[in-house]
Amino acid sequence: MRSADGGDTWSPPARTPLANPSAPARLERIPGTDALVVLRNLDVDPASGWHGGPRVRLASQVSRDDGRSWSAPRVLECTGDGAWYDYPAAFWTGDVLHVAYRASGREAGRGVVDVRYLRLAKAWLLEGEGDGPGR
Repeated sequence: MRSADGGDTWSPPARTPLANPSAPARLERIPGTDALVVLRNLDVDPASGWHGGPRVRLASQVSRDDGRSWSAPRVLECTGDGAWYDYPAAFWTGDVLHVAYRASGREAGRGVVDVRYLRLAKAWLLEGEGDGPGR
């Protein structure tokens, strides 16, 4: 949905081009810019059950036109070993986006759920420059 009056009224909802399994994505405005960043899972398979697909790739994408189009995904975490990465939470301090997310499954340890942390530099998100994902 979109608002042209600061959130007093909204357009009817419309689908986004960003498919996501049944795990919430995280959307943030990049400070000092008009750009948005979304943190989400890339793998979607509606035939795979209630969860909508494996959550084996957590990625970021940037939009410079209020979500009408998105950059190519930049994978933040990926495995082929059955571990899932999902439920990202994020907050900004200065020019750094702090991201925490759940890691579960075989790589994280059978029956174990980890919380992982990344620091994403604003320059890296916007231009692919500067430090990449850091733990």
